[in-house]
Amino acid sequence: MATGQRSNDRVEEQLLEALDAAENREVRYHIRETLQHLHLDDG
Repeated sequence: MATGQRSNDRVEEQLLEALDAAENREVRYHIRETLQHLHLDDG
């Protein structure tokens, strides 16, 4: 399952980049929620 983890790492990297670029507060909230779900699914 290493491929899945690498894929998750790439998604996380893209989400963090989007979070940095997002100016809308609501968009930032949803990106953070998605990151949280991504980490919950790692376990």
